Amino acid sequence: MDQRSIIEPAKRPPLLAALHWTTAAVLLVGVAAILARELVEAKTGRASLLEVHRWCGVLILVLTTLRLLLRAWSAPLPDLLPHRPARSRLVASAAHMALYAFLVALPVLGWWSLATNDEDLGERLHDWHVALAFTFIGLIAIHAAAACWHQFIRREPVVRAMWPWPSFIQKRGDTP
Repeated sequence: MDQRSIIEPAKRPPLLAALHWTTAAVLLVGVAAILARELVEAKTGRASLLEVHRWCGVLILVLTTLRLLLRAWSAPLPDLLPHRPARSRLVASAAHMALYAFLVALPVLGWWSLATNDEDLGERLHDWHVALAFTFIGLIAIHAAAACWHQFIRREPVVRAMWPWPSFIQKRGDTP
């Protein structure tokens, strides 16, 4: 048996993990709302979907602020995969910092694009918001793929370590 398959990583604090998954759910709703808006012709429907998108952005900024404060006030989190090479840990750390940066920058850019009185600046900020949003979606896809790779290919239970609720993800060898 591969040694990695029996390593049980440290659990993340349940509140931090719950904020992670709640942020992901709100992000999914916000993206779905803005994409669905393009399919709706009715002015009121489009306005409602845009409002959902905006409120999701506000909520994401609040959730991210709570996550960052919790991380700042808590003890440093143990490495989920301490056997990784240093280069791999550096890449993972940089990716997580980038995810947090996007979680802050996108709502701020969205708000700023609406709040400015300079129409040209508002359009440029909106263009940045859209471009960064698609980049962020790509980074999220890489993040999710890496988590799945660790969980299902390498059998390193990182998803279980990030899951704050009673687990439906059974340990290897557990019976349901």
